[in-house]
Amino acid sequence: QNIEIIFRISLLEKVNNALIVDKEKRVNRVLRHTLIGFYLSKGKNNLVLNCDAYNNYDNFSEGIKGGNVDGFGGHPASISDTGNVFRGCRAWWNSDDGFDLINASAPITIDRCWSFYNGYQPQTKKPAGDGTGFKAGGYGMGDRPKAPKIIPEHVVSNCLACDNRNKGFYANHHLGGILWYNNTGYKNPSNFCMLNRKNIAEKVDVLGYNHVLLGNVSFMPKRLGADIVDIDKSKCIVRDNSFYSDNCILTKEDFESLDESLLMSPRKVDGKLPEITFLRPVKSSWLYSSRLGYTHTVNRIR
Repeated sequence: QNIEIIFRISLLEKVNNALIVDKEKRVNRVLRHTLIGFYLSKGKNNLVLNCDAYNNYDNFSEGIKGGNVDGFGGHPASISDTGNVFRGCRAWWNSDDGFDLINASAPITIDRCWSFYNGYQPQTKKPAGDGTGFKAGGYGMGDRPKAPKIIPEHVVSNCLACDNRNKGFYANHHLGGILWYNNTGYKNPSNFCMLNRKNIAEKVDVLGYNHVLLGNVSFMPKRLGADIVDIDKSKCIVRDNSFYSDNCILTKEDFESLDESLLMSPRKVDGKLPEITFLRPVKSSWLYSSRLGYTHTVNRIR
């Protein structure tokens, strides 16, 4: 069965071994079975900049549930494939995850990206694949995970996860810590989930360890109290977030807008993400004065 995959991606030009935007184009493809929006499996110092991946749906494999199509996949196979970055990208209505870093052998940075409405059949709320906004690591729960000797420490910064079917920001049984800086989670079943695997020899889930969470915001998770789950605070650095804070009660008055339609606004002429008021803290909010959330770029020092 043929499926039509439509996604918008920037035309990329390789300069000094890095991918940079030249100009934007709209790409329409008709492929058989599956298509991930963007899939990186090798190479170093690649910059995936200002790209959109949406309406990608796998209606063939795994009982047509849609579990093999992410918006963006970062899966470098070699420990030498360092320096890869996703920046200014959006992923929505993808049948599996928005961003997926499972089985990555080298650290990846996801910076200033938005992920929303993933895990559904496109343009519906019919369940499909996993549906995580940012699946930032892991090597599965098999007996012999293909993990490198030195577990990469990925970075997720200034990103937004909204109304994904499963989780917003997820450590995905990772075998080490992840750096989470100034991200915002909204209306995901759990906005932040730090679940780790115990070690490479034992396929046991444990509360998250070695994570660093600074400047993050969680608002209105779909599950009561699921602002952040599955974390061992004593084994992580958790500071200056909306959760675990004396000022942690948030209301809609803390934000300029809760209009989710703004997430699909047209990009700027130069290809950058649009300037929107969605989940941007108002100046009278303690979130603004504390410079928390995806709209504030802060040089976080551990």
